[in-house]
Amino acid sequence: MPVRGVCPKCTTREDGMLDINITAIIQVVNFFVAVIVLNYLLIRPIRDIIRERKAKMGDTLASAEAFAGSANEQLAEYQSSLSQARQEAVQARAAARADALLEQQTLVAEAGKRAQEQFAQAKEGLLKDMKNARTALARQVNPLAAKAVDRMLG
Repeated sequence: MPVRGVCPKCTTREDGMLDINITAIIQVVNFFVAVIVLNYLLIRPIRDIIRERKAKMGDTLASAEAFAGSANEQLAEYQSSLSQARQEAVQARAAARADALLEQQTLVAEAGKRAQEQFAQAKEGLLKDMKNARTALARQVNPLAAKAVDRMLG
């Protein structure tokens, strides 16, 4: 018996509940078939694509991390070699400075020695010249003294 206000084709019981007939069962089976077909045709391929992308991203991430590690190692090596080069430069500069100081001291000592030799030669030459001048003056003094005495006396 149809209920008032409800579709006349609908089969309802008097208590207002729907009768479950073959159509409902076919719809449930149809739903599950659609889910299975969609799973095989659409959902599974999408899941596979997502898995592949995750795998690629994991590989890419691992590769990037390896590259970053390699870059950090190379940077550390570069900094180490740069530090070593700076230390070697400081040592070379100190050695060059020590060599230059030693050479300067040697040159100053040689120049002092040459100056002393020249001074000694000049002093010796002056003493010789003084001796010669005194000798010459001594030779000239006697005749000049005699002339002076002659003039005074005479």
